[in-house]
Parts: sequence; C-alpha cells; structure tokens
Amino acid sequence: MSHQPLPRSECPRGIDAGAYVLHALNAEEGDAFAGHLADCAHCRLEVDELRLVVDTLPNAAPQMTPPPALKSRIMAVVGAESELLLAAGPEADRVPRPAPSRARRWLRSPFAMRPAFAGALACALLALGVVGGIAVQGSDEPETRALQAWAEGPAEARLLVTGDKASLELANMPSLGAGRVYQVWLDKGDGQLRPTHTLFNVRSDGRATVAIEESVAGVERILVTTEKTGGALAPNPDGPVITASPA
Repeated sequence: MSHQPLPRSECPRGIDAGAYVLHALNAEEGDAFAGHLADCAHCRLEVDELRLVVDTLPNAAPQMTPPPALKSRIMAVVGAESELLLAAGPEADRVPRPAPSRARRWLRSPFAMRPAFAGALACALLALGVVGGIAVQGSDEPETRALQAWAEGPAEARLLVTGDKASLELANMPSLGAGRVYQVWLDKGDGQLRPTHTLFNVRSDGRATVAIEESVAGVERILVTTEKTGGALAPNPDGPVITASPA
C-alpha cells in the first residue's frame, strides 16, 4: 500500500518545531508541544525533518577552536536580534507563507525564530565548531591539519594539529572500567616519554574528542596508554593503544 505525502504544514504550532528539536523551549512549553505532537502528524513530520538537519551539524565542518572573542560577538548579535523580535511583538513570530522546504524554513527565515530558539541555535553552532570553522578560515589563526593516527584493534583515531596545540578524535575505543584511564604521552625523539596531564575516558559508544593540554611543539610522537586512575609517571609496559605524529 502506497503512502501519500502529507501536505505542507498549516499548523500554527509548527513554528515551535525548531525550538523543540534544539531544546530551546522552557519546560512548560516543551511538555505542551510534546503533547501536541501526539495529535498532529504535520508537526511530527516537521520535527523528524529538522532532527535530520540537526544531526548533520557535527559533520558540517571540521571542529576547530574558535577565537576567544567569537562567542561574545555571536551572543551580542543574538541579543540584538532578540530585542528586535520582542519589540516587534507576537506577529514577528508568524511565517507569512509556507516556504518551499519544511526542513529549511526555520533556517532561511530569521523572523521564524523565537528569541530563545535563536540563542540556542547560535550556541549549538558554536559548540559544534561550524561557526568557529568559518570564522577561523577568515582570521589569522594557524591552519588546522588533520592527520591519521595508528590505533589498536577496531579503534579509529585522527590527530588535529593547530599551531602548537593538538587534539585527538577517537571512535570505536573501548570504554575503560573503574580504576582505569587513558593517558597521553609526548615523545620528543630523545628516548624519553613525557607524561601529560591529559587523562580521559570515552563515551559508551567509543567516541571522544580529547584536547591535549601541553604544547606539541618539537614533539615527534604522541602516544596514548591505559593507566590507573590518576595517571602515571612511567607508561604502561603493555605499550600504547594509539600512536600519532604531529610532524
């Protein structure tokens, strides 16, 4: 049996779909909209499509560390837009007519965003590195290099190097049990492995993004071992589970 596509939503509550997906509604509004979804097929479809957009944001650009002043500039713009919408009154939240695509309507129409939703969207983009990546490209920040790293077993690792700073992007890493932690070590080619203060574990899905606290200037290799909680001064003799070169 074939299913006919639903027509574009004419439901006035559809304007809250984007804010609901980004958790920008307050508790009372969120509960009310969740109850509304049980009875409104149009808004359920709207939420499903917007979630697809939100889920792709982490892959939209390489994660980079934005300039320190970027968040202040973004939040200043968000604050100004919020004051403008509040001054315009409730009519500013109305969409004049349906846009060509539900999934892009809230992105292409700034007046379709409630102030809380606009703030949440800006913060989400900043946290995911999308805005940061765009801003860094046009600034004087050093270029970020993505380098493949060796990882034990099914694990996957990538090293991101920006100037003398580096971070690891990890996938399929075993989540360590109680009393164990991953520790990062630096090898400057002089036969010594220097312990760092970078200790971490991974999420249950085996993923993590780990910023290395120490400078990697002059470092030939970056290694990760498993150690007792609190870290160690000498590496585990079992050897590294990750090896990367920032050169």
